[in-house]
Amino acid sequence: MHLRPVALLLLHGEALFEVKPNPKRPFRVYADSTAILALGTQFDVYRQAHGTKVSVLEGQVRVSNENSAQVARLKAGEAANVTAQGEIKPLAEAEAERIVAWRDNKIVFHG
Repeated sequence: MHLRPVALLLLHGEALFEVKPNPKRPFRVYADSTAILALGTQFDVYRQAHGTKVSVLEGQVRVSNENSAQVARLKAGEAANVTAQGEIKPLAEAEAERIVAWRDNKIVFHG
């Protein structure tokens, strides 16, 4: 039996994914021109008007963009913004509490 890769297209908004590692059945999320390949992980994808934010809570993801040859591998605690032009810009350390707060209708403030 041949297993197909699993892919999801995020048209707008934000989604949290928890994916078990399975090299025979990769899981990808597409947000506009950005592609995120899960490498056994928990990660958040937030599609915005000016690009896509990817935050990793557990494991690793591979981030690429069809408008650029740039590729990044993000691990737990890391985040990046991917611009519409395909530039992958690392962000300050990803805070799990703040990343998933939207699921509980919460806003997290610091300072």
